[in-house]
Amino acid sequence: AGIHTIQNVKYKIVVDSAAKSILVGDAAGRKAEDISEINYSNSMKEVKKFLSTPLGNSTRYRLEYNEKPLYESYEMEYEANGMMREMEIFYRTAYPLTPDDPKSPKVKPRLKITWSEFSEKAVFATDEFDTEKIFTEVNGKLTPTPKYKGYRITDVRTKK
Repeated sequence: AGIHTIQNVKYKIVVDSAAKSILVGDAAGRKAEDISEINYSNSMKEVKKFLSTPLGNSTRYRLEYNEKPLYESYEMEYEANGMMREMEIFYRTAYPLTPDDPKSPKVKPRLKITWSEFSEKAVFATDEFDTEKIFTEVNGKLTPTPKYKGYRITDVRTKK
């Protein structure tokens, strides 16, 4: 139940069981390295300070930004083996803690993501990315399989 996303060489698919919908798009055409390089180049133009703090078996990096970006800073913690352990984004704008209360103190939101128990040797079932479990395509028309009967398919592919 919930939202399940899969991608193979042909499709990117999001199945939402609560909304009974299937969104079908083109597989991402960029390599992860390309996207990281673009983000890195744009992001570094706005950095005003870069800090590094050793923490025993890991290192925490902090990038503080000029006034332009939506966020004030990023903090990233990497283990000695190069794997990211944690990322935290500190946003610039403060919002009322209780929006309906005009006297409510304002706080700046932050997003913290922590990785643990990750594996570099993930093993997937042979049919894990098989779209024919979800829909079939005949002459460009997508039809849900019996398991997804009643689901609405939205086709946003540019390459059909």
